[in-house]
Amino acid sequence: MAPLIWAALAVPMVRQLARRRPIRLPPMFWVWGLFLLLNLVSVVMLSVNAPNTIAIAPGLGHYLAYAIRMLNYVAVTIVMVYVGNLTEAELPRLRLIRWLSVLFVVTVVGGLAGTF
Repeated sequence: MAPLIWAALAVPMVRQLARRRPIRLPPMFWVWGLFLLLNLVSVVMLSVNAPNTIAIAPGLGHYLAYAIRMLNYVAVTIVMVYVGNLTEAELPRLRLIRWLSVLFVVTVVGGLAGTF
């Protein structure tokens, strides 16, 4: 369930975003959109093996992993747009910065702990 939790949480966020008008997108959002588009187009290469490598048997597993990854990318996009459209009263900017700071510290400390 862990890989799909963000997709499940994104469903009510989409409904809430549909009620809000206008929906604001972050600056340079087109770069993220281009990334999503390139990932979407890359599905055509899932069944291709690189020359001089061990051939991987074609199967549903590649497409299932790709679908879960794309679902997570779309869910993260929805969460990003949702948080960006919250008002200052709904989510104070200082609280968001603190949450992101804690996430950064936990990620760095966890990465260093895993390295050692």
